Amino acid sequence: MKSPIFTLLGAALLTLAASAALADVTVTPAAGESFRVNGPVVLPAVPGAGTQAQAVCISAQGQLGPCSAGGGGTYTAGTGLAVSPGGQFSIAPGYQLPQGCTSSQAIQWNGSAWVCVSPASTGSLPACQLGEVLRFGTGGLECGATPHLTTPVTVGGDFTEDAPYISAILRDNGLPIISAYFRDGAGTGRLYVRACMVPSCATYLGSSLYHAADVGRRNSMAQLPGNFPVISYRNTSDSSVEVVRCANPQCTLFNAPQTVESNVGDGPTSIAIGADGMPRVAYYDSVAGRLRFARCTDESCSGKVIATVANVASVSVYHGMAVPADGLPVISYSDAGDLKAAKCNNANCTAPTVTTVDAAGTAGLYNRIAIGRDGLPIIAYADSTNTTTKVAHCTDPACGSATLTTVDSGTSLGLQTGLFIGPSGPVISHNAPQNGLRVVTCHDDACTSATANDLGVRSSNQTAIVVGNDGLPVVAYSAVGTEGYHITQCSSATCRQP
Repeated sequence: MKSPIFTLLGAALLTLAASAALADVTVTPAAGESFRVNGPVVLPAVPGAGTQAQAVCISAQGQLGPCSAGGGGTYTAGTGLAVSPGGQFSIAPGYQLPQGCTSSQAIQWNGSAWVCVSPASTGSLPACQLGEVLRFGTGGLECGATPHLTTPVTVGGDFTEDAPYISAILRDNGLPIISAYFRDGAGTGRLYVRACMVPSCATYLGSSLYHAADVGRRNSMAQLPGNFPVISYRNTSDSSVEVVRCANPQCTLFNAPQTVESNVGDGPTSIAIGADGMPRVAYYDSVAGRLRFARCTDESCSGKVIATVANVASVSVYHGMAVPADGLPVISYSDAGDLKAAKCNNANCTAPTVTTVDAAGTAGLYNRIAIGRDGLPIIAYADSTNTTTKVAHCTDPACGSATLTTVDSGTSLGLQTGLFIGPSGPVISHNAPQNGLRVVTCHDDACTSATANDLGVRSSNQTAIVVGNDGLPVVAYSAVGTEGYHITQCSSATCRQP
């Protein structure tokens, strides 16, 4: 007999065939026992296994034997892939991009494979502006947007006139809210508010205020803490300036209007929020010829402290107000053809510092002021002598000096200016009767680099502009020959026409 192949540990049943050396061996250990093999064991090959054995497999016939790692399974390559006999995947030749292209060559499909080709001619692409796209035009590649404006939303189209006074702010949710003044067929003037529910304002919530015969003229809007809008405006029934606080962020309801001061004639109003979260109101007293300031002691302005900022003889002085980081307002205004700035030195603005910002020609008409990205005041205004639209970038919070830049020029520019600080700097809307409604997009805070574009509509009165969280301007304006006002969203950051 030959030496045994196996040494069994524990009780086990060993069954040998007739020839022990070549026998099939069956080993059945008892429960909980095991066995050990002393010496080499030669196992039969598994059908279909690779020659370089890396694992032990059981075949479909129950045979135990060496096989390649992975069990020797069959793999199928999907679209665009190839598999080698050894199971290696790669990109199929028809789907591979060539790796040997030289400088200036391009990759082109020749009908069966991708190949390197040299263009028939070379050239440069148009230099597009921020927010524009490259597209095919009638003359080849060009910069633009398609389309450049959304379909305008008309508000108040059932009234008998356009909206001469419009104000807009951007709510904390990134959507515009717009206030405007209308008169109906009976001559009743009302303050209307529209809270946009989408960036284009195609859907909105609306409300109106008409507690007297004629309210809402010269309106201005700001946002209180908690996202509640607050609006200043004129009540012509008693020549007063009033403030109304919205009762919810959408302004579908109003709190009771509060009178700031009565018998002050007519003229613009401006409203901003102070460091204490309470409204500040600037307005022109055309009866006494003075620019006034009111510090509200509560959000509804039922209590207030009033001071005179400057004695101004203009019949209807144009002004704006903004609050820099120090919490003390700065007021821009026109005075006898000069653009001036009054910086409050205390909460009640009893002794402001007044600086002449621009005295060239007749400057300061239709001025608007905002705080720039650098924390300094920026004023947009018209120079009617030179028929230009200008920007004054103040070098300090009091606007003791400023960098003056002409951003648009032409015939009768700068009328009814709107101003908003966008991602790259000031964005300005203004009404140019001879040229139509225009938008100026500044590419820096001082507006030394800017793009001016015509929106292709004729605006007859005031405009307002905001820039949504998507970077696209939204313009509110009244158009010649139409009632109410219109809201339109540009489809590029510069409102460039296609």
